[in-house]
Amino acid sequence: MEKITEILFEILKKPFVWGLIIGFLFSIYIWINSSVKRKNLKKENKELKKHLHTKMEIDAEATEMMKDKLEKMKENNENLRITIQTLRTKPARKELELLYIYDKTLHLMFQRAPGFASAWQNTRKEIEKEISDSYKGIIPMIKRAFGAIPILPADSVDSTFVVEDNEKNSE
Repeated sequence: MEKITEILFEILKKPFVWGLIIGFLFSIYIWINSSVKRKNLKKENKELKKHLHTKMEIDAEATEMMKDKLEKMKENNENLRITIQTLRTKPARKELELLYIYDKTLHLMFQRAPGFASAWQNTRKEIEKEISDSYKGIIPMIKRAFGAIPILPADSVDSTFVVEDNEKNSE
């Protein structure tokens, strides 16, 4: 037994053996350290995956809600467009009443004034031609694009209205 311990002490005296022992201990330390880090990284990776999964679920719910809201808004927009189109084509009650008054007035004038009918027909044809001409050319196209502003001829302005209007503005 003494011989074995003597051989062992003899081996330990050599620097190469000490280098091997230190290298072996260092590699054991690195292996243990990397095992601990790997375990911590796996744990952190699981936590991050869980967090990412939760975040994706929340985002999916939010996206679904936004899609539903967008669909509702598109449907509401379409309903409003249809309503506006319907209201544009539907004459208002006041307009119909005014049209009825004009129609009744014309019929009474035809009956009461003998020369009114021919004058009315000629004037109506002139106005129809004027309106049909207003739909032709570049100016009407510009008016349709930017909105028509009704401009009355100078001779059709009621001077009493202008005077009354100026009196109202001065007050």
